[in-house]
Amino acid sequence: MARTLILTISGPEIAFDEVEAKLDKAKDWLRYAPGSWLIHTNRSADIWYSRISDVVAAKGTLVLICEANLDERAGRLSPAAWKWMKNIRNQTHLVAS
Repeated sequence: MARTLILTISGPEIAFDEVEAKLDKAKDWLRYAPGSWLIHTNRSADIWYSRISDVVAAKGTLVLICEANLDERAGRLSPAAWKWMKNIRNQTHLVAS
């Protein structure tokens, strides 16, 4: 079943283009801030960590991947990010119905 994960990476010299090349394996993804992505996927956080681990292997790099609940959300993001989340949420709810 499809889910949305949050990926946050912080550390020295992160190659965002390399991370995003890995994210292209997802159903969809969105970088909503530097070092922060939402990933729409059928895969687990563990699988995604395995996929990006070579890109984030530098000492001192911090990585968090966890499931996001798009039914419960608040904050300040670009209109495009809110639209992306609404579309993904609607897709997920249509499939579950």
